[in-house]
Amino acid sequence: MAAYPEFPYQAERDAALEYLRREAFSEDGWVTFVDNATSDNKQGVTYQKKTAKGDSSAIPIVRARGLVEGFTPQQFLALITYPGVRATWDVRIEKTEVLKRFGRFLSEFYAIKRGIGWVVSPRDIVGCQDTIINEDGSIERVLTSVEDSDRPPVSGRVRATVTITGWVLSPVEQGTNVTYVVKVNPNGSIPTAIINSTVVQEIPGAISRASEALHSKGYPPYISSDTQALIRGEDFDFSTRIFEFDFLGKQGDVFEITFDSKIYSQGVTVEGGGDGVEASVDDNRVTIKVEKEREVQLRVVPL
Repeated sequence: MAAYPEFPYQAERDAALEYLRREAFSEDGWVTFVDNATSDNKQGVTYQKKTAKGDSSAIPIVRARGLVEGFTPQQFLALITYPGVRATWDVRIEKTEVLKRFGRFLSEFYAIKRGIGWVVSPRDIVGCQDTIINEDGSIERVLTSVEDSDRPPVSGRVRATVTITGWVLSPVEQGTNVTYVVKVNPNGSIPTAIINSTVVQEIPGAISRASEALHSKGYPPYISSDTQALIRGEDFDFSTRIFEFDFLGKQGDVFEITFDSKIYSQGVTVEGGGDGVEASVDDNRVTIKVEKEREVQLRVVPL
């Protein structure tokens, strides 16, 4: 029976998760540089930074905390997961792609970050990422650098080292409390003035940008129930409003995809599937039933 390949970066993933859990809510050494009570901070996000003793990175550890009203952790997660929508909250991203999948949420990725004018060269990152959905409804998402001989450094880009890019999404009555922690060594040279005026300000702004995207555009479709499917690929594009989902379906599997009526005001239809796969739409959910094991390519498209 087909299965995901063995994951080779367990130690790196575990270290990143431990780091996130240690720093997400610690008050040790953190300094607030934008307070959520500031009058021009419309999103109410607190920006904090911390310098680790002996750390060689030009960029301090950065943390942001804020409430995203009206959206659940799963809905927020959909926005920060898909490569096709990352530019809505990550102002430096040029490209990101999943290289290999090792589980429902576990994968290796490659990302390119734009430089700043002629002063700062583009950076790239090879890393692994995982998402943990806890019993209390909270979600933890971690990304960290890994070494892959198939992805050596590229001329014209500096290979950055990410200790942690991590999210903690906690459900509350008003929506989701979001904590975002980033520790990255850009390597190479970046002027201190640019770090302080641009980089350190941009990183924690991700929560505000994500919140603005959710409120203005809506949340992307996402798989909202357990599934036995082996995920090959999934992505969403706001411009086309198309959700693409490739997987190896397992016989007898039934799962749901939830979508936002703000994006699909006239509803959706499902393309693809084929023999042995049944798709039905009810309210804001698509139900997929798999009658036999086979490779499946589905697209959720607007009516």
